[in-house]
Amino acid sequence: MRTGKKTEVANIMQKIGIVYFNLNDRKKALLYYEQTLKVFQELQFPIREAELYSNIGSIYFYWDEYLKALENYELAYNIYKRLDNLPMISNMCYLKGYAFYKNKNYDESERWFNEGLKINQTINNTNEVAKIYSALGLLYFEEKVFNQSLKYYELALNIHKEIGDKIIIAQSLNNIGNVQKELSKFKQASENFMSSLELSLEMDLRLTQMDNYKSLYELYYIQDKSKEALTYYQKFVSLRDSIFNKTHSAVAENFKIDEELLLVKKQLSQKNRILQYIFIASIFVIVLLVVIILLQRIKLRQLNLKQ
Repeated sequence: MRTGKKTEVANIMQKIGIVYFNLNDRKKALLYYEQTLKVFQELQFPIREAELYSNIGSIYFYWDEYLKALENYELAYNIYKRLDNLPMISNMCYLKGYAFYKNKNYDESERWFNEGLKINQTINNTNEVAKIYSALGLLYFEEKVFNQSLKYYELALNIHKEIGDKIIIAQSLNNIGNVQKELSKFKQASENFMSSLELSLEMDLRLTQMDNYKSLYELYYIQDKSKEALTYYQKFVSLRDSIFNKTHSAVAENFKIDEELLLVKKQLSQKNRILQYIFIASIFVIVLLVVIILLQRIKLRQLNLKQ
């Protein structure tokens, strides 16, 4: 600052903002980002200006202020568009799509994800293509369009397998299993959960392990397999408490909501099974009646012939 090198001052201020962001002190991070933004605007340094709008947007996103996040993402997007920076344009499409998703504006979310997907396919950025496939899988899962969700999750998994990223593969397998669970493809879901668990244990991915145990518990609970459900529930709770050090009220409350949803799913699954049994029984009765009628007709014909 004493030497008057504004660019160097701005660079260091931005780095301090990043440190505060990583220390979870978002207010101080925002303060430094905003001050840095003013300097780069004065210096007419658009690429850094766009970067800071994106950083500021990420803070508002973290605070669940999705409309403010979108405002800043839009400003960054417009600058990158003007500079014709395709990789960063596609990244802003992804961020905007995700912000719209969190704000439950699913149509706009889908539009921006697809916009980003087209750009990444054009520039052969396979990592980003896989990331957007996963985002679309999540979006369709939220909308309960499970076949579409499964399609995009599987496309993402195929790319991750080519790249060989075991961490992402473990997460993808768990995502696919959750969709299959919703589609009542219980055997396939179990296989994917177990494959994901195997990788998460190998890589010591504790959060993914926790998701695996929770997914397996839900899967067996819905199927009325109490012994297996209890085993994975206990593993889930033990790992969850070790990760969070203690059972936070927010975590406990979320789990209570999940339990209520599971009960509804279980009841629906039972109703579906009952309807299947009724349908099979109805078919059997109809077939039996047809056979009886045919036999009666044969007997009548035989009597007529005798007469």
